[in-house]
Amino acid sequence: MKSQTLLNKILDLPHCNKEIKILFAEQFYAVNFQKGQTIISPNLLNQCLYYVTEGLLRRYPLQLSSAKTSQLYINGDFIFQNGVYVKRPNLEYIECLSDVQLMNINYKQLERFFRKQPEAIKLLLSIMEAQRLKEIEVIEMLHVEPALDRYLFASRLIGKHIHNLPKEVLASYLRISSKQLGRLLIELAHYK
Repeated sequence: MKSQTLLNKILDLPHCNKEIKILFAEQFYAVNFQKGQTIISPNLLNQCLYYVTEGLLRRYPLQLSSAKTSQLYINGDFIFQNGVYVKRPNLEYIECLSDVQLMNINYKQLERFFRKQPEAIKLLLSIMEAQRLKEIEVIEMLHVEPALDRYLFASRLIGKHIHNLPKEVLASYLRISSKQLGRLLIELAHYK
């Protein structure tokens, strides 16, 4: 899976002319996070839109018993905290599974930009819609049986990054036990 720059990703979005898309991309700035850092949590109101330039992150809900991975983010994905505008942030965490480079813009900057370029709101709506479609793909993946087919579906979604995931994160993402994952990987090795 080829890494896509923020500008190229925005230029690929529908709506708006090239000039507005370039101006929108120029509003973002680079930030780095280390492996293990949490960038979004229920206790941290995060009013930023992120674009993953490099690295691997995961979303998991606040649960007392376990941290089941509900979404993985790779190069080319946008990330934001759900529920910020309605003042009910989602009870989820987003954690860095590797050192991560992100492009970032906070919501106040976005609002100022949209006041100057009202048509650009269509870009944000496109980003949010694309993210929702990706979440739907993950839900579809969870309904695929057997687990080997689910693994192959997940591999299509996140590409080579599937090999960089810690085994417990991959197992939780696939909704199988670590033992089942071990058997699945052995079975997969026999197919190659």
